[in-house]
Amino acid sequence: MTGLKYDFPLNFRRSMLYQAIKMCRGDGNYHEKEKATVAKAAEILGIERSIVVSLESLAELEDSAERLRLALFETDV
Repeated sequence: MTGLKYDFPLNFRRSMLYQAIKMCRGDGNYHEKEKATVAKAAEILGIERSIVVSLESLAELEDSAERLRLALFETDV
């Protein structure tokens, strides 16, 4: 095999930035220095600001959905 092949479209630059945002949010906080670093990475990757805001919003929405899921299905022990 000469390389990795896939049959679906993937914007790897956006995917990398999304993963960076998720890692920055890993401790439950998304600090200003982390946001600035993400913005710089986006600039290097050629990702426009509106996409950065959308990716940050997606990560926040996912975290909120996770908290909601846990609250709804958490059992009293």
